[in-house]
Amino acid sequence: MMDAQKLSYESESFDGVIDKCTIDGIMCSTDYLVTAHRVIMEIFRVLKVGGMYLMISYSSSHNRKYLLERRSMAFSVTEQTIQR
Repeated sequence: MMDAQKLSYESESFDGVIDKCTIDGIMCSTDYLVTAHRVIMEIFRVLKVGGMYLMISYSSSHNRKYLLERRSMAFSVTEQTIQR
């Protein structure tokens, strides 16, 4: 098991990272903004230049998109909504 805030992988190790509700779980915790920021920064660190981060969330994009659009992030954000 690994702490998502301190991944043991080397920087720029992955072409892509898939997050299936990890951020959703964090957003239910105490100090969620700090924790979510640390996790996303780790994801950014382990992604190769040009890599893709796919966040799958039950929450609306409005409730998650701002986490990726901070000045400290270099993500280009695109969203896709899946209708039921």
